[in-house]
Amino acid sequence: VADRPGGLGGRINLQQYPQWSATPKFELSQQLGSFHRQQTRASIQLGDQHWHSQTQLFFRDYENDFEYRDITERGKPLKEQSHAAQQQYGLMQETYYRPDTSNLFSLHAWLQDSDREIPPPMTVANKQQEQADQQGRFVGKWQHYGPNSLLEVRSAFLSHELHYTDDKVGIDALHRSRSWMNSATYTYYLSANQQLKGGLTYDYHWADSDGFEGNKTQLRASAYASYRQQWADWLKVRLRLQQEHVNNRFTPLM
Repeated sequence: VADRPGGLGGRINLQQYPQWSATPKFELSQQLGSFHRQQTRASIQLGDQHWHSQTQLFFRDYENDFEYRDITERGKPLKEQSHAAQQQYGLMQETYYRPDTSNLFSLHAWLQDSDREIPPPMTVANKQQEQADQQGRFVGKWQHYGPNSLLEVRSAFLSHELHYTDDKVGIDALHRSRSWMNSATYTYYLSANQQLKGGLTYDYHWADSDGFEGNKTQLRASAYASYRQQWADWLKVRLRLQQEHVNNRFTPLM
């Protein structure tokens, strides 16, 4: 059950744990593959017992010029795929600060730019579709560890722009979205197998798309409380109560 507004659902939680070491670490890798594929990645880690920083840069380039049999033509001639290249580069930055054993502050940034050519179907010739994506994600988090509790406060800003073009039919469309997401959760551990959790969330979403009049916005806020009990590895029970407020309207209590 996700600790976000929107009712019942699931989530994938990806976490990086800092390495509290004063020894710098540098990595550089280069990969080459078939169909003119290449990938470069570089990372550096710095820090000590109180702070940690990790920076990663990556670049990927794929021509995807593989050979195939065109079954739509007589004799099924051998052809080479064209207009299927992809290029992607980005930056990831993680910074952690631990002033003492009870507090941990972290900042995360992920910037990515992707450009790809969309190959046409075999039955359509000279179709030139392309798509460009630009994404930015920024997250700040504070964690406070008590004797039997954990307080987490986080704020995130997400940005995405998608630019689609098709010169064959004259399409040039830009789609943009922005999200500001905030949450505060408090977890109290009654025992190793029991916990109480309560939280507040406040999210703002904005979207604008060519072909639609005006932009769209949404405000979501919620408060929830839950109780979790685990009797065995295969038996877990969670009771949850949640109230949401969406665009000046309360949703049914869950």
